[in-house]
Amino acid sequence: MGTFKYMKSISFERPSLVFTAGESIKGNLIFDGAPTTSKIFDLHLILTGVVRQSNSYRPYVENKRHLSDYSYNILQTYSKCRVTKGTEDAVTIPAKTRTEVGFELDIPESLWSTFLGGLGYTVYRIIIIGRPNSAIFAKEGVLCHKEIVIIGLVNSIRDGFVDEFNETKVFTSKSGGNQTAKLSVHLDKMCATPGDMFSFRVKVENGLKLPLGAIKMVFQQNVTYDFSGMPSLFLQKDKEVNFLVQKEGPTIPPGPGRTVPWNWSFQIPHTVPSEMGAEGCPLIKVSYCILFIVAKFVNLKVTVPIHLGTPTSDESEWEELSLEYGKLLKRSLSSQSLAAWGDDKSESCWSLLELEGAGEGGSRQVT
Repeated sequence: MGTFKYMKSISFERPSLVFTAGESIKGNLIFDGAPTTSKIFDLHLILTGVVRQSNSYRPYVENKRHLSDYSYNILQTYSKCRVTKGTEDAVTIPAKTRTEVGFELDIPESLWSTFLGGLGYTVYRIIIIGRPNSAIFAKEGVLCHKEIVIIGLVNSIRDGFVDEFNETKVFTSKSGGNQTAKLSVHLDKMCATPGDMFSFRVKVENGLKLPLGAIKMVFQQNVTYDFSGMPSLFLQKDKEVNFLVQKEGPTIPPGPGRTVPWNWSFQIPHTVPSEMGAEGCPLIKVSYCILFIVAKFVNLKVTVPIHLGTPTSDESEWEELSLEYGKLLKRSLSSQSLAAWGDDKSESCWSLLELEGAGEGGSRQVT
């Protein structure tokens, strides 16, 4: 089985495991209990990204969400890693001694965000690979079950979203008499980052003799999927909408001559940025908008597109910020995506895995 049998745990410098694209993942591989001194040759780490499709919308599946076992792609594999103990060729593990092997794994700036949605999602994990005891032996691998949350790197300012937003929608009654209702919306900007306070001003002018109900606001996440290259014959949907913030404003009394203003601020949730990253994910697209609606007796709706960038924070605040992302992103699908990697029921955060075509020694199964 090799030296990896004596790897007891994996510790990370940032316990929340939430990172921004362009950062580095740092930690230690902890070995203990090896009966003899051994070496690991060609030791390196790989950050793998998997996009999976849920088959929860198959007609014959009722009220259950299952993972599709046929439609997944490993889209990216990154192995730029620095091991901080030993030589470039091998890492020495002393006998009967607790040994920590430090590592640092760079995250490309172009990497897109972790996303957990209803129809499909991405998930990232680390695999540790090496050749125990000899440079010509077959490779062995260890899969870390802990999910790595990546926040795609997106500029908070984007052309087309930096100007003020002003729009007015008008409803004209068909009963005559020039009776109208107007919905006017003003925003100082259409760019934001998670954690920002976002403000708007709304005004409703009611020239009708009817009450128009309440003004409603929805901050909405729009997701589209492109699984056209996958055998998803039973998939019935390729879009989903998630309501992140909802608020009901003041009630509009009957007119004519009634004007109702509404000024309000809300905090942008810690969600993935627009397009999930600077270059976007090829299979999952994410965008945002705010809807303002007056629907009773009239059909007044204003849609404001919103660009979400990646927040910046100094090191002292980052742990709190990353925990907010973790709360929102590590949702119920997390346990299902974990199961998709295998049937290992160990309480450990890692397990040995099978590597195919593992170099000079051929393929082997590590159990």
